Amino acid sequence: MNIQLAADIEQLIASDPGNRGIGGLVRIGDLARAAMSLLFAETVFILTGFYIKAAGRGETDGPPGAVVLGKALLAMGKKVCFVTDEYNYSIVQAAAAAYGAAAEVIAVSVTAGEAYYRGLLEEYRPTHIVAVERPGRAQDGQYYNMRGDNITVCTARLDSLIDASRRSGVVTIGIGDGGNEIGMGKVLSLVQASIPAGDKIASIVVTDYLIVAGVTNWGAYGLVACLSALQGVDLLHNGIWERKLLEAILQHGAVDGTTAKATRSIDGLPVEEHCRMVDSLKARLQRYLPEQAILPAAGN
Repeated sequence: MNIQLAADIEQLIASDPGNRGIGGLVRIGDLARAAMSLLFAETVFILTGFYIKAAGRGETDGPPGAVVLGKALLAMGKKVCFVTDEYNYSIVQAAAAAYGAAAEVIAVSVTAGEAYYRGLLEEYRPTHIVAVERPGRAQDGQYYNMRGDNITVCTARLDSLIDASRRSGVVTIGIGDGGNEIGMGKVLSLVQASIPAGDKIASIVVTDYLIVAGVTNWGAYGLVACLSALQGVDLLHNGIWERKLLEAILQHGAVDGTTAKATRSIDGLPVEEHCRMVDSLKARLQRYLPEQAILPAAGN
């Protein structure tokens, strides 16, 4: 992979429009290393879905990034399974159906125990697990949102898959934007020092690679852009599809995680902002891929 392209993408997705203070959490080079590891994947679990307590349903950040990544991996010949919980199942299903990411969606009960997670690993034998905006437990074993609200009773312990897979050599990748997601244990002390309520909400769950972005979807899109560069073909969606994905999940109950409202926004940013991010990623790809390999940008 072109080192400059990977650095450009890493810098772009790490822009911090919400002023969360995530800049210092970026692990330089992890984006490229995560992408290269996925070249050797066989079966990939993609974990996603974040419960919004004020709305009683899942948020708009996470599922779009998960299905765009999932479809890219499917195009690369990998087997993909989306793993979520009962509160986010219909949202993830809607996103996958709308985008044509033809992979199984597994809904895990919030009451599932360790034996269930071990069984999933034994049945599917994933070589890689990618968490896209999925809560990771804090030091007290509970799960928290950015406000410090406890959401444990509505959160399936999908990070148990990360813990259990570590003994079998599965490669793990965390993508997040706030410090409380799976993977952020890799920068635990930095989250505690730089993120509001970091001492309380910081996830202790460590992954092999950590991708930190201003919006978690952007992290997943950046990963797809890197995979595109490695494959020599454009695997990234465009602004038109960004809008379609958001519309699809709004129709199935998703809400903005910042406002807890069913608006055309993600993390408080209007959909236009997210379309611009996708198109900016494409513009960088255009410098490194043959012109015929690039999908049309939004509006074309």
